Amino acid sequence: MKKFSRLLFVLLLASCLLTPSSLLAKSVSDNNEKIEALQKAGIITGYPDGSLGLDKPITRAEIAVILTKIKGELIEKNYQQIFNDLGKGHWAKFYVENASQIKNPQGISAIVGYPDGSFKPSNQITYAEILKILVAASKSDLTSADVKESTWPSSWIAWANSMGIIGPNSGIENPEPNKFAPRGHVFTMVYNAMSDDINKIETKAPENINEKTKELPKEIKIENTDGKKAAVDSEIGNIDSFNKGVTFNHGLFHQEFLKLINADRQNLGCDPLEWADDLTKGASTRSEELVANGSIDVNGKFHRRLDGRPWQTSLDYLEPQISTTTNGENLVEIINSSSNGNIAPKTRKFLTDEKFMAKTLYDLWWNSPGHRDNMMNPKFRYLNLQLRLGDHAKNVDKGKRTFYFVGTTHFRGDYK
Repeated sequence: MKKFSRLLFVLLLASCLLTPSSLLAKSVSDNNEKIEALQKAGIITGYPDGSLGLDKPITRAEIAVILTKIKGELIEKNYQQIFNDLGKGHWAKFYVENASQIKNPQGISAIVGYPDGSFKPSNQITYAEILKILVAASKSDLTSADVKESTWPSSWIAWANSMGIIGPNSGIENPEPNKFAPRGHVFTMVYNAMSDDINKIETKAPENINEKTKELPKEIKIENTDGKKAAVDSEIGNIDSFNKGVTFNHGLFHQEFLKLINADRQNLGCDPLEWADDLTKGASTRSEELVANGSIDVNGKFHRRLDGRPWQTSLDYLEPQISTTTNGENLVEIINSSSNGNIAPKTRKFLTDEKFMAKTLYDLWWNSPGHRDNMMNPKFRYLNLQLRLGDHAKNVDKGKRTFYFVGTTHFRGDYK
């Protein structure tokens, strides 16, 4: 799977609606306690930095993970259902196929696929859709006749109100059915619907990645790890100094990124990725040619070489073995520019803070379902990440001082 991502620097207007503070505080507090209960039970884990992204939308695949963790005891072990858009390499395949078998005592399925045999794991969930899932999973007396006679989505909303999933004192008052439900509201509704099941789950302490049964790959060797290189301040922002590792420790950057990706892979039961030196040439070539192009968009197409060939040709030097395994590419571009020529504080962090850069790239890819699929793909066993800096970008006006970063991750499986 080949995807791309852009970081757009947008000024967000913070619109504060005047809400009675006492009522708002009580609602938030109650919801936070419910979300904390889900965390303690190990049902939700959040992002690598510990945040939960409560204002972000949630996907069908992520809902399947939650259902499986809560209702796992209801699943038949010899399940056979397969969705045509969930290949063996998809990170959520196990959870989706298990969640699709969760039914209430009357045989009503909690979550199902589409008539064409697909599941659409990356589709975001609306309020109406999550309410239907939670009602079907939790309303023990819901029958097929009820479902047949129901009206979409009003019947499901009415049932959800009667069950306390939404409505007065639920923490979710009057959701708009066709709007995408943010993660924070979904977590609250999940607790409202399934608190009895959740409270039966043994409380789990947050896992320390160093205590997991599968060890992380050995750290990449890094020279000069005692703080920053002895580079004078005037060299920060110099393109060659960054790319050659004078002002930016690429080894530390690689190590931090590998830790982030493997922490989440192990949370999902996937083997950790190892660093592949043989992919360095291909990933470097891609970042360097795209930096020279000033865009990861090549004549309106992505994952293309500058001459129009597919990105995979950057790995031709690994033939014939590269053709024996699966491979993938993630791209990202970051554009910082200024009119006065000065380096802004955030730009300086990109130029000098390896951990900050690693987390920025990881979060961008993690929050994009297609990129996340690549990072969590159990078929991939190796990766290489190369970051390059240029001084121009196609969509930046001439005359501005520009810092244009391109990151390329190449993945591969085992050679046959």
